[in-house]
This record gives sequence, C-alpha cells and structure tokens, in this order.
Amino acid sequence: MINNIIFDFDSVILRAEAVELILQQALLRLDEKTRVLCTSKLNQITYLADIGETPIAEAMQERFALAPVYRRDVEAGADQLLAALSPKVRDTFAALRAAGKRLFIFSTGSDEWVRPVTRSLQVEDDHVFTNQLLYDDQGRVTGFDEKNPLFLSVGKGYIVEQLKNEGRLPGGTAVVGSGASDLAIRKNEIAQMFVYFSTQRMHEEIRRQADFSVDSLDQMLPLFFSEDELSHERIQAIYVKNGFGKAAGKPHVLLLESVHEIAVKKLQNEGWNLRQGIGAWRSEKLISDAGEVQVLGIRSQTRLNAQTLAGLPRLWAVGAFCIGTNQIDLQAAADAGIPVFNAPYSNTRSVAELVVGEIIMLLRRIPEKSRAAHAGQWLKSAAGCTEIRGKTVGIIGYGHIGSQVSVLLENLGMSVLFHDIVDKLPLGNARRASGLEELLKNADVVTLHVPDTSETRNLMSEARIRKMKKGAVLINSSRGKVVDLVALRAALDEGVLSGAALDV
Repeated sequence: MINNIIFDFDSVILRAEAVELILQQALLRLDEKTRVLCTSKLNQITYLADIGETPIAEAMQERFALAPVYRRDVEAGADQLLAALSPKVRDTFAALRAAGKRLFIFSTGSDEWVRPVTRSLQVEDDHVFTNQLLYDDQGRVTGFDEKNPLFLSVGKGYIVEQLKNEGRLPGGTAVVGSGASDLAIRKNEIAQMFVYFSTQRMHEEIRRQADFSVDSLDQMLPLFFSEDELSHERIQAIYVKNGFGKAAGKPHVLLLESVHEIAVKKLQNEGWNLRQGIGAWRSEKLISDAGEVQVLGIRSQTRLNAQTLAGLPRLWAVGAFCIGTNQIDLQAAADAGIPVFNAPYSNTRSVAELVVGEIIMLLRRIPEKSRAAHAGQWLKSAAGCTEIRGKTVGIIGYGHIGSQVSVLLENLGMSVLFHDIVDKLPLGNARRASGLEELLKNADVVTLHVPDTSETRNLMSEARIRKMKKGAVLINSSRGKVVDLVALRAALDEGVLSGAALDV
C-alpha cells in the first residue's frame, strides 16, 4: 500500500518551471535579440537537466549566468507561482491528505519561491526540500549553497533514502515527476512506484520506463489506494467531495469502425471515459479530435502512420479489433512506446464458415443464377455445377483459419491438401503437399489464408494462377496484395478458372 508520495515541484505542482519564471524577470532587462537568444538557451539547459544529460549544479550555474538576477526578480517571479498551479492540484492534495497519505515535495529551486506555494497546499515545512540562493550586499544572486544535497544530481535520491532510513517513509512510497532523478529513485528501489506526470516538456525515454503515466493529477488517485481503501466509504466521500466521479483516473478511450457491442459494454462497465466514432477516421481528424485519447480501438480501415501516432501524444495503446495489423506502422508505434494488440482468434470460425459458404456457392454456380433470376431469367440447367463432396481443396496457409477450414471441409467430404512455410501438424486426414505446385495442380479449390508480408505479396502471380487446375476456383480471405488481380480477371474471362471469391 502506498503511504508516502513524493512530488517534484516544477512541472508537476506547477504548470511551469519556476526557475524559468524567475529568470524571465531578469531577461526583461536585456535587448530583444539577446533576450530571445537567452530564452532559447534557458529552454535547452532545462531540457538537458531534466533528462539527466547535464548535472543539476552545472545547469543551475548556467541558468543564472545568462543574466544578472536580483532579489527583486526572485520576489516578482515568486508572486506568479500561485497563479501557475497545475489543474486539480489543490483538490488532489486535499483528497490525499484526508486519506492519511504523507506528502513530500522536492525542488531544485529556492526556498523563496517554493515555500509560499507548498504552504498554500498545506504541506508541512519539514516535508519540503529545496535549494538556497546566496546574495551579495546589493541583492544580486551570487550562487547556491553548494553544501545542500539538492545542488547535486544525486541529491534527491540521497535525501529520500535518508528519510527512509530515519523511518519517515513508513510503508510504500511513490514518486511523481518527469525527470531522471525521479526515475532513479524508483530504479534504486527507494520507491515502489514511479508515476510519470508533466505539464511541460514530454520526456519520452523517461515516460516509457515509468510504472504509470497520467495526463492529469486526479488520474493518479486510484494508484495510491488499495482495494480496501477504495471501497471504504470515507474514500468514496473524498471522491464525491472533490468532484472525482466514477471516471476519475480512468483512461479516455475512442472506438472506431463499429467495434463489437460486447467490447463497448465491457469498457462501459469499467467506467472508462468512452467515446465512439462512426467509420474510419482520417489522420487529420484523429489528430484534431482525438488529442486526449489514451486507448484507441480500430479495425482494418483506420490507418495509423508515424505522423498520426506522433500527433496523438497521450496515446497509451492501440487495439486492432481484427486479425491484421498492417494498417498500423508498428515500428513507429514501438519507437513511441505504444503497445499494439490485435485479436488473432476473434473471427477464426466466422471466416472459416464464410469460406465454406463461398466454395459451395461457386461450385454450384449460384452467383450467376442469382443474377439471372433477378433479371427475370430462370437458369434451370445444372451444367457446370458440382457438389463439394469428392473434390480436393488446397489450403495455402495452415494457421488458425486454414486449419479450421480443413476440418470443416473434410467433414463435408472434401480431400484436403495444404501448404505452409512452417511445419504444421495435419488435422484429420489432411495431407501436406510436397510443394505449392503440387497443390495448385491437384486442387479443385484453392483458398488463401496468409498474412500480408514481403513473401506473400503477389503470391498468386499470373504464372501460379495459370498452373491451377482448369476450371478450379480461387478463394482469397487473407489480404488483397496476395493475388495479382489483373491476372485473375484474365483467367476468369478465358475460362481458366470457373470462379473466385475475394473477401479482404
């Protein structure tokens, strides 16, 4: 159970970097060109310090070397900080205090601007740790107290470990922040949880290594309560009092392309912030209308390329409610730390049954007779129509779907040949073909069940289609690029094949 929560001051408690607000007061005395240049340098210094590339002591010295800083600059900047509090910070702290959690705040900034904020949040002074500025007789900042542990990059971890050794961190401890020093506390097992949160720059490499990543302070509340605590009416009262409804801390989910109602109901029952969109969304619409989305559910029509994924900065995961994932740039998702999951078994039986139906329809020549009937013609002749019993089916791709098709068709009296690049155990009386050419030569029906890869694209080329048994039918329930469609059309027009069914 989490009893102690350590918050970083900048970009967590505040919507800004406090030291930058202080320095901006000093930069106002510079000419515009110099001020723009110094502001750019300041941003770079802060970024490198956050990710651990620059030691904290060096970063602080570089910042205060940009322009002369006086006590009046510090005081003017400090006055702005109370107006720069992160949204929900007061309510979140109130809820945690009421639940008996012990709150600590760490800042590499100075007492002068940190403590007015922490006192307004009712955090005890001895739970707040800061640096100290040094001034000369004219009130100019001359440096920091270099004996203070927080002047060093390892200082935060050192103080937290000291608190633990002194018994001031009883029970579990969580650290909330976005910097390398926060991550180090978790990696050194001083804390049991690292929650990534930042109101400023996103440090993706650090975020990926966090136990949890949240987009607002209230979302982290459920992380700090045990199941017993959450069920207690006292905690429920805190949630109600602070305006945290059932959806507090729950991910924002967008489901597109008519994801099945069962999935919708499961997410609704969990109380997730659920939104549904009609059809597939183009990249522009996703970026403009789904910026808050953390979990995105799609099927096969919505395309997620690198640009789209980059435009969804809060995205945690993508669910492909289908078998294939070729509509998603998996490498870009991996680079962004976004897991992608699919449903490889979700429609195995459905596709297998549909293939059986398509084979029967084609061998009985039902499509052309149906068209004739709708045109007012009665084609009573059974010429060219056959039963599937006694025929041979060739299955290319003996995976989840291919093997199911094998079982169903064998039970309807067909002989089964199959071809796969991986050794597969035959089911029933199915027989592995010696090669693709043997299968094409002997099968009355060829059905494709392969993924879209560089090896399978144009698998059924013109040459291979011409090697099929004369009058055979071709079923493609895999991916469109597997078949040379121009060659297939020519084979149908010339009577080389008697029919084809494409469902990709």
